[in-house]
Amino acid sequence: MKKRGKKSQGNIELVLSFVIFVGFILVMLVFLNPMKNSATSYSSLDNIHNKIMNNISLEFDSLAIRINSGIYGDCFQINLNGAGALGKVMALSSNNFILKANKNNEEIIFEKTSDYFYIFYFSDSFNESPEILSKCVILNSKNYSLGLLNQEKRVLIENLENLNNSYSSDYSGLKNSIGIREDFDFSVFNSTSMIFDTSNIHKMKTGNVVSRDIPIKAINKNAEDIDIILRIRTW
Repeated sequence: MKKRGKKSQGNIELVLSFVIFVGFILVMLVFLNPMKNSATSYSSLDNIHNKIMNNISLEFDSLAIRINSGIYGDCFQINLNGAGALGKVMALSSNNFILKANKNNEEIIFEKTSDYFYIFYFSDSFNESPEILSKCVILNSKNYSLGLLNQEKRVLIENLENLNNSYSSDYSGLKNSIGIREDFDFSVFNSTSMIFDTSNIHKMKTGNVVSRDIPIKAINKNAEDIDIILRIRTW
């Protein structure tokens, strides 16, 4: 009888030890759940991504125009007739060659292209051509077809430059101004070289580091397309 009692007591102690061990593991999983931490990190990355993109993007209007063939002249002048395009104008040919162009209220003056097709961008952020065109052929509405005014949103390279400068000079102020609480860094590069890199400015905290590479077709103030990759990291 005594031997059986000792054996039963041993079994109870073994069960209690196992229950305590399992309970400890469950507590550790609740407080140190790697899946939970990972989900939180990626949620923070999403927030940083959205705030940065809003900060560096430019909203502008675009308008397509086709001039009827057979009209001669080195440059043309048209009236937008209340199309609603605001700001300075940049003119591009069908192959994205940047043309000389000026805007005066509703009137646009621009260089002629061989295919008579044009894309106009409108924003006060653009660098309008300093050269004033003159003696241009004035067209009436029968001489051209006007497309719909579209609103576009693109990353502006100069805004990225400002972001980089603010990060370097006033990291805390930058975070407050664009509404980011988490620590982060970013880099901008293309297929051949690094353009900006803030990864060495601040010491990275210990913890789970998550990152994201974002391919972007950016634009500069001269309306030139620039292919870049934006890498954002947080921890």
